[in-house]
Amino acid sequence: MRLLTLCSLFFFAITLTAQDRIAGTELISRLDKGERIALTNVVITGDLDFTKLADRKEENGSKWNDGKAFRTYVRQMISFDNCTFTGKVIGYYSPEGSWGRSKEPMVNTDFDAKVAFVNCTFEEPVLFKYSHFGEMVSFSNSKFRAKVNFKYTRFREAVNFSQVTMGGFANFKYTDFAEGPDFSGADFNDDADFKYTKFPRGSSLAGATFDDTANFKYTQFHEDTNLEGVDFGRRYDFKYTKKGGRSYRPGR
Repeated sequence: MRLLTLCSLFFFAITLTAQDRIAGTELISRLDKGERIALTNVVITGDLDFTKLADRKEENGSKWNDGKAFRTYVRQMISFDNCTFTGKVIGYYSPEGSWGRSKEPMVNTDFDAKVAFVNCTFEEPVLFKYSHFGEMVSFSNSKFRAKVNFKYTRFREAVNFSQVTMGGFANFKYTDFAEGPDFSGADFNDDADFKYTKFPRGSSLAGATFDDTANFKYTQFHEDTNLEGVDFGRRYDFKYTKKGGRSYRPGR
């Protein structure tokens, strides 16, 4: 039985690489069945909404709506190579309205295994606010046409954003990097917010370009952070920023 299950998971990963299109809702259904997702050259239509997963737990002690907050879980590895996402990619849902007044719960998504979105194109927002990524993550060489939200996101292992293009607002405020993230060669076309974020040993922004406002207020860089060739443009905020414990400002 175990051999049969493993074979069926492998078959699913192989057959989908040959398909042109698949709905995001179908992928959620597959994940609910415990199947591993590995797609190449596929268009994912509609929203890929991880907050709809059946594997969920209510978060005790949450301040949202008297404790009505949930966390969903992706237990298995997911991999997307050269795929296009026509809808939103959602790992965070917060109802419209004032904090604590909505009757709907807030939902966040955690990822226990490796996650790869390599050479992908995202046409709509990518939302992973408050998400926790347990293993290595890669978004390398991907293009984000709309905003991305990694505010308060926690990466427990290495994360790769090298050579990405951020077309919309990039929110990395309070992002928690356990290991040095790689933003080398990244291109930020819109505002980028790294306020209060800490860059640990091994971090790199080498060759990154910021075309609009770059907010690094209160950011802390480890002394070995690679900032060689970074173009912060003309609009940036490095108030109270430190590198290796000393005040830092571009060009100084």
